Amino acid sequence: MAFKFSKQGAWLIALAAAFAFAGVAAFLLYDLSQPKTLRIAVSPGKGEDVRLVSAIAAQFGRERASIRLRVVERDSPRSAAQALDQGNADLAVVRRDAAMPASGRAVVVFRHSIALFLARPGSNVANISDLANHRIAVIGDPFDRALLEAVLAQYETPRSSVSVLDMSVDELPEAVRNGSIDVVLATGAPTDPQLARTVAALSHEGEQPRFLDVGQSEAIAQRRPIYETAKITAGAFGGTKPAEEIRTVGFAHFILASRSIDEQTAGDLAKLLLTARNQIAPEFPAASLMRAPNTDKDSAVPVHPGAAQYFDDDQKSFFDRYSDFFYIGVMVLSGLGSGIAAIAGLASSGERSRRLQPLNRVLALLRAARTTASMSELDGIETEADEILAATLRHAETNGLDQSGLTAMSLAFDQLRRAVADRRAVLTMEQASVGQPPSPLLRHSG
Repeated sequence: MAFKFSKQGAWLIALAAAFAFAGVAAFLLYDLSQPKTLRIAVSPGKGEDVRLVSAIAAQFGRERASIRLRVVERDSPRSAAQALDQGNADLAVVRRDAAMPASGRAVVVFRHSIALFLARPGSNVANISDLANHRIAVIGDPFDRALLEAVLAQYETPRSSVSVLDMSVDELPEAVRNGSIDVVLATGAPTDPQLARTVAALSHEGEQPRFLDVGQSEAIAQRRPIYETAKITAGAFGGTKPAEEIRTVGFAHFILASRSIDEQTAGDLAKLLLTARNQIAPEFPAASLMRAPNTDKDSAVPVHPGAAQYFDDDQKSFFDRYSDFFYIGVMVLSGLGSGIAAIAGLASSGERSRRLQPLNRVLALLRAARTTASMSELDGIETEADEILAATLRHAETNGLDQSGLTAMSLAFDQLRRAVADRRAVLTMEQASVGQPPSPLLRHSG
């Protein structure tokens, strides 16, 4: 059976294609509008990082942000970095001097930590160069031992000449009273409550600890770029603690993103983080320390291209990001429209040819009526004409024939009737001249 393709069918296909395209576009827009959940690995450290990241995640949720954070706790900064490299996290909070994942790219500087060297009251340690043959307590983080070794190396103090102990803040008062330690090393953000607790714990019988100035901090940072120079302002811990500005070393903490995260997501994340810092800073002062990273191409810590675009005001607009999609969509719709138009044209041409078939047949009968030499053939022409007329009237009743078609058929039938009548008269006269009886139809009509 031959397949008949109508003009109406062509437009139905066009409508279906338009709905399909609209459905795909709606799905894509819906997908783009859904928030993305990113896993962020963070180690407890001194406890501040997990609380701060959790506060940021909660703020994203309250703001119905386009990105949500799911906190993944790890037991150390190195473990957090490994989670990023192993694909078990999308983001990670890492400290610059501890572990930097190979696949990580900076989104923001999470915070900066400073090193606080404090000599207990009564200790004979007056300067950072006097650490040889003394006992040093490292508070909180074992990774701070590496920083201590960098300072010892800068001041040419043999590592073997010092005793290093890991200790908590709560153990300090007793250690100060019994004189079991001489110096304390603590690290943290300037706003970290634990640093203030450390300074307070070293106070003894009204005497304050001595703040040791790391005068060669710039040289340390040059020799070991994982560290940076820092300063402790006078009175940073209240009163005269310290009495004057102190130089020291420090290091940065970063929120790193996997290289697999697309540029738009990384840029949006950077924007959301810097927006959230102002909103949660009253409750979490450390949030105010978040900063944009160094976006220079020769930066020691590479920045994610998406974050760099945001900080450099070069982030792509919605149209820039999806212009290829729109262009391809327009091309597809244009091609589809051309194809549908062509099919509709063919269908219309086929429909027109089908509708013209009765008219063409009437015209053929008209030609035959003018040349036939037989009354029987003329009778057959009239019979067929009657059948065509009946079919045409049925077609017109179902609105299958427009006004122009009806007019054409009416003219053709008028001409056919005249031609039949004229030819019948001629044939009757010819038969009478040769003595043949007239046609029964003629007799009946007479």
